[in-house]
Amino acid sequence: MYNIQPQLRLNIVRHYLENGASLRTTAHKFNVHYLTVFKWVKLYNEQGEKRLLSTYKRPWNRAPEELEEKVALLKEREPAITVRKAREILEKDGITISIKGIWGIWKRYGYAGFKKEKISNNYTEYFSWSKEATKKYEQAREMFNLGNTKKSTVILNSIPVLPKNELLLQIPDCNLNLRRRVEKMPSLFGRIPVQSYLNKVRNLYKECKKRSLYYSALRVGIFETMALLWATEPMELMKKIEELRNIFSRRGDYQSDILFEQRIPLLIGEGIACAYLSKIKKASKIASICRRLLTKRKLISPYFMIDLGSLYAHLEDFKKAEYWYMKCLERSSGKEKKMVKNYLTDVLFIKGEYRKAIHMLKEADLSEWVSGFRKLIFQAMWSLINGIPHKAISSSTEALFLLKKEKIYAGIVGANLIKASAYCSLGEKEKAESILRNILPFVKTKLKKRITLLKILLSGTTKTVSYTPLNEDLLPAEKLAFLLR
Repeated sequence: MYNIQPQLRLNIVRHYLENGASLRTTAHKFNVHYLTVFKWVKLYNEQGEKRLLSTYKRPWNRAPEELEEKVALLKEREPAITVRKAREILEKDGITISIKGIWGIWKRYGYAGFKKEKISNNYTEYFSWSKEATKKYEQAREMFNLGNTKKSTVILNSIPVLPKNELLLQIPDCNLNLRRRVEKMPSLFGRIPVQSYLNKVRNLYKECKKRSLYYSALRVGIFETMALLWATEPMELMKKIEELRNIFSRRGDYQSDILFEQRIPLLIGEGIACAYLSKIKKASKIASICRRLLTKRKLISPYFMIDLGSLYAHLEDFKKAEYWYMKCLERSSGKEKKMVKNYLTDVLFIKGEYRKAIHMLKEADLSEWVSGFRKLIFQAMWSLINGIPHKAISSSTEALFLLKKEKIYAGIVGANLIKASAYCSLGEKEKAESILRNILPFVKTKLKKRITLLKILLSGTTKTVSYTPLNEDLLPAEKLAFLLR
């Protein structure tokens, strides 16, 4: 019965139900056995279209779907729960299931059994493709290509967990169930405007919380923190991190190790937020904690190495940032290698290896949020270094147009600093000062770590600045500015 095309099965069942024909008459008309038609009608009545449209045959020894949903829901309701604790709870409800059985269900639903070498902020990349997901996805894609979006969605929505794919991006959210919409968010990151992404992810987070699906809320919330980093909203970011920590905080004498992949991104996010807020001592302490946590693990995901390198870069400790980027580059291939090259270009520019940085940028993998303005920023810096200030002003102005459109505030500050430097090199000191004064109020609310630097640049003497070079919360760039002043 599984060799007959899904659409034909559905047509046969509909013919039987709509025309009042007998099983034998219907079977004869379509040249199939009448018992097969009987099975299809039964499946259709019990599970609807999705069962007939899928060519996947559920193993005979697999737990009933209702039980699987109940076991999966335990992890959703209590992200920190362990398999042993889950078994205890189920036993109290009169359900006997082995630890291996619980683990298998959690793996099928995307709560366990991850590819450790692929663990990243994008959780859909470290899921394994199960036989069910593979079979149903292929069928859904075939239906979609035939123009049957509705039926394609019915099949997609029946999959317990769906790893990263392009089909989800082509299907409207209104047709997808909550599980699929949550899995879609990582693929949308960098593809739609930052503020639009934030609105979408916040609404989804509220819906997950409303349904008490806390594991899904945690995953969606992490993408909100990443978007808040891009939007340079450190205060909001700190609040969100605290809220997310409460979700997977310990409820009893148990704590699942599976949540490690959520802890690291939240720690990194907190560290970068502290750097933005000029809490450099605290940010440095968080970086040390992350380094210890990662070095203790046998297998470190390359994505976590990039994240830690990025935190050190925000602390302007470019030597340590380069160490983690290079460590990642050595162990990576394909997409990860292209991604880390994007971050390495910043370090190469700081070291003065400009040509190498520009060459590497061509090989880097840039998200759509950064692909346009990042190249322009590099062009502006390159022009400034090579004594072509007019070109630097032109490139930084063009970059600012894109940055303001996307509301990427850290980039706006950086582009204005380049522009001011270019005007200063032309002898137009007043124009340069005007640019810096215009962004000072903006920096006070969005990027506090640059307040001191701007005050030093704008002051005639260090006496007008309240900080001293010995302050623990001064960044290297600020110390250098004091020295030059």
